Amino acid sequence: MRYKSKPQDSKFLADPAESFVPKTKVQSSSMIKTDNKEEARFQFNIELLCSPEEVIRYNLKSFFLASTEEEKCANRHWTESLNVDNNTITLTTTVLIDEPKALHYQIPGSESSTIQNEDLKPVRIGNTSHTESFIPIKPSIQIGQRLGWPTEGYFYHFIDDELENEYKILGDNKWAFSITESTNELLKDDLVSKQTMTTILLPYKKNNKEVDRQHLLYKKEKLTNYQWDNEVNADWLDKYACLLNINDIVSARTEPIVNNKLNENNIHIVKAGDSLSKIANEHGSTLNDILDLNPHYKSNPNVISIGDEVVVQANQEETDQPNSHICQLDPKTNQRESWGKIAAKYGLAAKKLLELNSHYNDDPTC
Repeated sequence: MRYKSKPQDSKFLADPAESFVPKTKVQSSSMIKTDNKEEARFQFNIELLCSPEEVIRYNLKSFFLASTEEEKCANRHWTESLNVDNNTITLTTTVLIDEPKALHYQIPGSESSTIQNEDLKPVRIGNTSHTESFIPIKPSIQIGQRLGWPTEGYFYHFIDDELENEYKILGDNKWAFSITESTNELLKDDLVSKQTMTTILLPYKKNNKEVDRQHLLYKKEKLTNYQWDNEVNADWLDKYACLLNINDIVSARTEPIVNNKLNENNIHIVKAGDSLSKIANEHGSTLNDILDLNPHYKSNPNVISIGDEVVVQANQEETDQPNSHICQLDPKTNQRESWGKIAAKYGLAAKKLLELNSHYNDDPTC
């Protein structure tokens, strides 16, 4: 099973747009006032290991700090800043009271949260340090030599051998998924929300400590509650699920893109992590163009095999070759087709057609 660290176009968990405020549209954190006009003296920072484009594209906006007895209102407004490494984003919200907070990531259309981190301490205004880091990934599966995104089944995400979320794949040849109401105590069939996604938000650090024991499991059929109660444990996960190396996932984001040089026949050799969409993007093409050049993938474009040869553009020499045409007799006149009539079929002038067939120059009527 393989997990790609850079997600592609999809919808992700989303909060209302007002929960995320670009930095250019708000005052600096130290100047933000609350409804009671009290000036904030503290802030809370979250690190996202992704680009600004991914923050927008995948709507990574639903974080909020829950209200407390001292600070009644939940903090939902975040400013965004690109870190100096150009590979990570810091989201910042202001805090009035220096007290432990609970960080949530809310599922749209529900009261549930996928992430609930407790006892988190804010920092002074202007302090850019953070304790919580997250990274979005797009999971795929590999069976033998075959690699792709499944269009049926379930993903299970475990942290420290306990279920974080169960994701149900949509089916009907769609590989997006939704979160179910399953918990570590009981598996359920109902969906928390109809919102779909193609990425899973992994915690990289909690309270400034790396979350190093995380598993992802793919099952074509949903686990039963009997299996859950009697089979699923730490040893079972190590045997059947994928133990994530979170540092490898983080490092993969900054690895240079390997250019796949085309051979003389304009063929891309499929490598681990490839998809037809990714191949098309690498070579300045579109998925539809790739499918037209490789029609054998049209029945299931989500599944390709390592080592496959994918044609990414037509051979220029072939496209420059003129089409041949077999002259026909007109059944009405019993006369052979004229140069003009043949040329019109191919969008050419009769003179150009004759130039392409120079051996007829001496006697075009031949």
